[in-house]
Amino acid sequence: MATKREHDASRVLQSEPLVSKLDPSSDNYKITLMRLNNWYSAEKTRGDSYKYYLQYVKKNRPTDAKYFAEVEEKDVHISYGWMARMLLQGAIVSEEHLKSFDKNLTDLIDLGKARLLAKETVVKVAIATSTVKRTSIQDAVKEKASECIGELEGCIDEFCTEDKDFTLYNHLKGNQIPGPYVSYIRTWAESKLALWQEVADSKDSQIIEGYSNFPKRKITKIVKLFESFLDDCDKYGQFKKANRKPRAIRAKPAISQIKSLKYKLKDDELGLTSAKAFDLVGAEQVWLFNTKTRKLAVYTSESTQGMTVKGTTLQNWSPDKSKQKTLRKPDEQIKDLMASGKVKLRTFLDSIKSKEQAVNGRINIDTIILKITR
Repeated sequence: MATKREHDASRVLQSEPLVSKLDPSSDNYKITLMRLNNWYSAEKTRGDSYKYYLQYVKKNRPTDAKYFAEVEEKDVHISYGWMARMLLQGAIVSEEHLKSFDKNLTDLIDLGKARLLAKETVVKVAIATSTVKRTSIQDAVKEKASECIGELEGCIDEFCTEDKDFTLYNHLKGNQIPGPYVSYIRTWAESKLALWQEVADSKDSQIIEGYSNFPKRKITKIVKLFESFLDDCDKYGQFKKANRKPRAIRAKPAISQIKSLKYKLKDDELGLTSAKAFDLVGAEQVWLFNTKTRKLAVYTSESTQGMTVKGTTLQNWSPDKSKQKTLRKPDEQIKDLMASGKVKLRTFLDSIKSKEQAVNGRINIDTIILKITR
């Protein structure tokens, strides 16, 4: 079995392919470019890709070299590093590919400028904080998503070279990747799946030869891996939605909650006066009496926040612990109720011999607020 040193030596001895056959006007242009990319991916590392990119910038855009120096390896897409190497060797690429390469390079230079500016601002923050150019939220999300994709490409390299198992869902969940990044990751996975699916289905001898270092079984596994990426993106997106922290709802002041409430302030016949409606908000238990129907109701809340009022309805009470009964002798029974303490109140309604009924929380102009406990 070859040692690591021997393996590395064999890679060094591999001859770098010539780019002179790369002709944009040729029918084999895309195939030739694919084969070149495949060779670099198999024989070179992410560090080599970054190094080639830096060499290109120093030669062709020397004034931007200081900005590119702020760019990290994980920020660089490997395939553009390979193209930088080809261009350094005099390769001629199509206008479409050159335009894409220049755009990517401009984006990296802008990223480097932003980072360099941020460093300079830290030093001069006391002098000119107003000169800092803020990155938009969308650009910040795109930048961070690009970093995530760079890490994923490294995982794919390990999957291809070392046959390490990899699950995108576990990776996203384990690293707590924000939900907005997922759409960018999905777009990247779709493009990779399309590329490898084309390789798997192709009968073209040149494509087969270009990917000859990948056994058919390995190509099939790579295709299945990217198919699972799409499912995992959807699955993780649903997970993030389900676990999204609910927006905190600010509680309305008590005075705002009871502004539409209508109740009976006083009953001269029974000699009863309502408690303050203001105290209904946050109450643990409320006793109400309807003078028209002679129904005595008790409402009990199990919430630590107590009860609330919406319109003319009492809310946030327990249906299991709230009920009402009709009083036969309201003057005597209510007098007994008002004199009862917390212990007696627990069984007060049960001691009344009439049919128990459900309550709905509504308060009207015939309702006296008898007792409120907090």
